[in-house]
Amino acid sequence: GGQALSGMLSLSSIAVEAEVGGEATLFLLSGVFTPPGDDASGAGTGTVLLPSRTETLANVMGNPTALQLSPDGSFLYVSAYRSRGVVAFRRDGVTGRLVYDPAASFRGYRGFEALLMTGNRLYAASGVSAAVVAFVRNAATGVLTVAQVVQNGDVTPGVPYVDGLSGANSISLGGDGVSMYIAGAIDKSVVVLSRDAGTGALVYVDRVMEGERMYEQFQTSSNDNAWFVDSSHMTPAAYDAVWSDNVFPMRLGGNARDRAWLFTAQDVAQFSIGSALFVVVAASDVDPLSEGVAAIYAWDRILARFKTVQILTAEIGASCVEHFAWTDPYGSVDHYLAVGNGYKNLTAIGSSALLGVQLYRWDTAAEQFFPDHLLTLPSPTRSYASSIKFFQTTPSSPLAPNVAYLAVTYRWDGDNVGVPSALFRWRDDGVRTLQDGTRAFGLGFVYASPIPSRAATALAHFSFKGTEGLLAVANSQGWDPSAPGVGSVDVYAMAGGNVTLLQALPAVGAADVVAFTIEDRQFLAVANRQARPPANNTPAEQSVYDQASEIFLWDASLQRFKLHQLLGEEFQSIFEQEPGMEPPVAFSHLRGTTGLHPFTADGEFYLAVAQSVCEWQEAR
Repeated sequence: GGQALSGMLSLSSIAVEAEVGGEATLFLLSGVFTPPGDDASGAGTGTVLLPSRTETLANVMGNPTALQLSPDGSFLYVSAYRSRGVVAFRRDGVTGRLVYDPAASFRGYRGFEALLMTGNRLYAASGVSAAVVAFVRNAATGVLTVAQVVQNGDVTPGVPYVDGLSGANSISLGGDGVSMYIAGAIDKSVVVLSRDAGTGALVYVDRVMEGERMYEQFQTSSNDNAWFVDSSHMTPAAYDAVWSDNVFPMRLGGNARDRAWLFTAQDVAQFSIGSALFVVVAASDVDPLSEGVAAIYAWDRILARFKTVQILTAEIGASCVEHFAWTDPYGSVDHYLAVGNGYKNLTAIGSSALLGVQLYRWDTAAEQFFPDHLLTLPSPTRSYASSIKFFQTTPSSPLAPNVAYLAVTYRWDGDNVGVPSALFRWRDDGVRTLQDGTRAFGLGFVYASPIPSRAATALAHFSFKGTEGLLAVANSQGWDPSAPGVGSVDVYAMAGGNVTLLQALPAVGAADVVAFTIEDRQFLAVANRQARPPANNTPAEQSVYDQASEIFLWDASLQRFKLHQLLGEEFQSIFEQEPGMEPPVAFSHLRGTTGLHPFTADGEFYLAVAQSVCEWQEAR
C-alpha cells in the first residue's frame, strides 16, 4: 500500500512475510530503530513486527476499460465503466507502485470506455452517456475538473447538431493536435471534433455513419455559376459556350435572354432509348402570363455534355413529365413522353395551346418525339396537372395481360384546389388518328376513374402480385380552411381501374411521395414542405417550413402503413456558399422539403432530399 516506516535508521536483516490467522503479517528482523519520542542516540537493535495493509477499492473501479498516465508519470487515471467515473492513483516514479487518491478521482458520468491525455487535459468518452467529457487536470494534486461536455443532442448556434456519440468506445488525436476522432459503436459512426490547441476546448465538426458513402464533393464553382452574364452582345452560340466549359454543374440549354424558361424547371425525367441517354425538363414559370416549354437533351459522349435535341414549344405551361416504354400487342416497343401543363392565362398570352396532358411518341427514323394523343377528361374542365405516374399492374396469372395506367394529379382548376385527380387506362382496341394524319393501333389512354384529392402534388404506386396494387396521393392542403397545410397522403386500393380509400396518412403541406422497397420491405416516404403560407419574412413566420418528413412501412398483417421514421431535427440542412458569404454551417432540421428520390449505388440504398428553403443564416 506504499506505507512509509518512520524511525527506521537502517535495516541489517531481511524481511519475512508469514500468514497468521488468515492475515498477512510482515516481520522485520534485527532492525535499528528509534523508539517514539527518542532521538538517534537512543537507537538500539531489536525485532519489529509490522502487520501489512490491503487497500480495498469498493465500488470505485468496476470494470476498468482504459488507462492514461499523466505527462510527468506521477498519476495514473483509469476509466471505470460500471463505477460512473475516472479513478486516480498516485504513482511512485521509482517502484511504480500505485496509491488510490479519492480526492483526485472523478465520479459523475456512466460508461467511460476510452481516455486520452494531452498536456493537462484528459478526455473521456462515454458510450452510455453518448458524450465526450473534457477535464482540466491539476498538475500538482492530480484533481480532475470538468471543463466541457460534448453530447448527442447538443444544439449550439453556428455548430452542427451533435450526434454519432452513442456507444463511444475509442478516442484518438490527430498528429496536428487539433483533429479528434471518436468511434461510436451504437451509432455506427466516426465523430470528428476540432480541438483548440491552446485551451483544449472542443467543437463538433461532423460525423460519418454506416450507410453513408463519402463521394467526392460535387463541383460548385465554375463559369456556369455566372448566370447573370450579359448576353446582349453575344450570339446564342457564343453565349451557349459560356455554359459549356465541361465543368460541373452544367446548365442545360443556352442563352438565358431568349430562353427565360431555362431558370424555371419544375420537373425532370431521364431515360434511355437504345444506347442514347436523354433528359427531359418541364420548364415553365408559375407566372400565368409567361410561356414555358418541355426541353429534351441527349448526352454527347464525345463532348461529355448534354446537347439540346428538341424543344416542345406547345407545352407552354409544362409542369410535369413522365417517360415510359410500352409494348403493343404486336410486340413493338414504343417510347412515350407524357407532358402535363399548369395554369396559364391563354387569353392574355394570345395562345391556343391545349393545357392538358399531351402524349408524344418517339419516331426512330426521325429521332424526334411527335404528338400522339391528348388525355381527355369526361367533361370540359380546367384541371392543371402537377404530376404524372405510369405503371403496370401485376397479372394474377401468367396468361393474364399486363394493364397499363397513367395516373395524373391535379393541383387546382384556376379557381379552387378541390379538384379530383384522374386515372387513365390503356386501350389496345380500336385505332387512333395522330396529328400528322397517320393512324396507330389502340385508342391509347382513356379516362378510367376519378381519384379524390385536394391540391394534389404527387403520387406513387405499389405493385402487389395478384392485385392492381395501391396508389398513394399527396394532398398539400386539407379541407379545414383554418389549417390549410394540414393535408394527408391518401392510400387507395385499385381494382378494375377503380380506387377505394384504404388509409389516410397525416401530412403537413405534402409536396412529394415516393414508394420504394428495401429487402422485401415496402416503404412510403412523404416530403412535408410547410404548415401554411408565411405571413412575412420574419424568422418566426419562416419557421412554417421547418417540417419533419416521414417514412412509413407497410404492415402486411394489418394491410396498413405504419410510421417507421421521422426525418426530424437530427437531419441537417446546409446552404451553398456564395462569394462574400460566411462559411456554410449545418442546421438541425430540414427546410421546405419539396422532393424525394430513392436510389441505389454500389449495393447501398440512399434517399436524396430536395429542399426549397435553405438560406445561409439560421434565422433564414
